[in-house]
Amino acid sequence: MRTMLISIGVAVVLTGICLLFDPGAIPVSIGVFFLCLGAALIVRGHSPERFTHVIAARLIEGIPEYRHESKWTWFLTISASVIVAAGCGITYQKFAPKQANVASLLGSGFQSIRQLITNLNTARSDRSQQPSGTSPSRPIASSSPATRHECPQATGNIYEFCSDAEVGQFAVEEAGLIMRLFNSSKIDPNHPAPDVLFIDNFKKYCLPQLKVLRPEVLARYGPIDVNPREAEDWKTLNLMVAYNIGASLIAEDYAKNFRAMGIELVHRSKPRQPSIPLRYSISYSQSDLRDFPIRSVIELTAPRELDAGYIAVVTDSEFASMGVDLKNAEMMPDYIQNKALLSLQEHNPNRVVVVKLGQPSFVPEAPLHVVLSAKAPLKVTSAFWFDE
Repeated sequence: MRTMLISIGVAVVLTGICLLFDPGAIPVSIGVFFLCLGAALIVRGHSPERFTHVIAARLIEGIPEYRHESKWTWFLTISASVIVAAGCGITYQKFAPKQANVASLLGSGFQSIRQLITNLNTARSDRSQQPSGTSPSRPIASSSPATRHECPQATGNIYEFCSDAEVGQFAVEEAGLIMRLFNSSKIDPNHPAPDVLFIDNFKKYCLPQLKVLRPEVLARYGPIDVNPREAEDWKTLNLMVAYNIGASLIAEDYAKNFRAMGIELVHRSKPRQPSIPLRYSISYSQSDLRDFPIRSVIELTAPRELDAGYIAVVTDSEFASMGVDLKNAEMMPDYIQNKALLSLQEHNPNRVVVVKLGQPSFVPEAPLHVVLSAKAPLKVTSAFWFDE
């Protein structure tokens, strides 16, 4: 009997946990009530004296000693469970009215704690990335297409009379806004939960615009050339935004992929600029890597200011590690659409270093340095700038 009650109690507790973490419209109070009731059954099975009275044996009448359930104890237990469940439900609705369920609330809390610890170490260095003239807690709102460009609007589709280049530019600007919100949420000293801050700003400033702009970009892009990573990241981003958890972890990747699609639309009517050769020099020193003892430092000089695009350096042999001294530059980017650069990589496998330029710009007055480690001194066969 006691074992059966403990088993039933455990089953009821597990049912309560499932109700709390169910993504549907299950009131929190029901899950809490099941938890309390299951706990009471477990206690009843483990310590029956708390819920029963011992009735002494009556030997003359042939009645052995037995236990009688205390109705008053069970009444108090069930009443307390109802009160606790109702209190938890009211508290939950008051302090977390926008949370979908307890899972999202707990997940958001864990994510906030993790990012808060990370911010203590990175806030000082990240502060320099804050866009000038903007406040991290009050980002610049995404404006409508008509206010950003002179694009005629139709009654049904506001992008109907816009060119591919204009729609692509809207996508580039929207991706830039996502990145600004992402960066500003990391460096806001007044907000203890950067992920929650990003989600709130993303819902307010980006999501309404993306719901209209993204289908138009996909329609113009075509089903064959569409970026599969963008589609996967979009589903993940929407799921995380819906549950208010972890959206900032995927936001940067999604912004890069959506921007790449916008750039491709822009270049349909505005061809990419031809590649530009760069002046370079190379020096050698000892590396700290035992298996790759030679460090080659390649100094590149820009013929003019280059604020976007890629730097490609072709070497005569393979290398092991790499680095660059240009701030916000991305080494070996994942998604490249410039066919000339892709062809260069294909004909020189494992011998092309690609650097995606960021801000500040690459200017003639400040040479860029690429550091490579290899088993022997490397030689540079060519270095180019490629349009994005």
